[in-house]
Amino acid sequence: MIKLPDGLHPSTVELVEGFTTALAEKLRSSEIKYGWSDGWKDADWRGKCLADFNHHIDKGDPRDVAAYCAFMWFHGWQTKRLNATAQPVSEGCKWSFDDDGYWESACGGSWVFNDGGPIENECNFCQKCGGKVVLPAAPGGQDD
Repeated sequence: MIKLPDGLHPSTVELVEGFTTALAEKLRSSEIKYGWSDGWKDADWRGKCLADFNHHIDKGDPRDVAAYCAFMWFHGWQTKRLNATAQPVSEGCKWSFDDDGYWESACGGSWVFNDGGPIENECNFCQKCGGKVVLPAAPGGQDD
């Protein structure tokens, strides 16, 4: 099944086989729970993949992080944020609401929500840079 290089230390073989099994079980559990299949093969979800990757780093389950690493590996995407220089990880991505009804992000993104705003739509990570969304204390117009 898994092709491991000759001479790999037996403890490392155990680690790889054990983690591969744990990751496969986690992926199967998610397929059942959420009805997912092979949507990870789609080429148009890089920003969402990075945002979900960062979300799962914060959640703390290494199997989830590894799953997103595998998805990015499949596509040849790097795990660094798309616009790494715009917003350091510690600061997140600052969003503001403008007079035209758009949410503007510090990294240059722009979004419109049909119902509510980032909070109501559980938009915790920026879809452009993957940084944690930082909102003003009282975002005006969010519920318009």
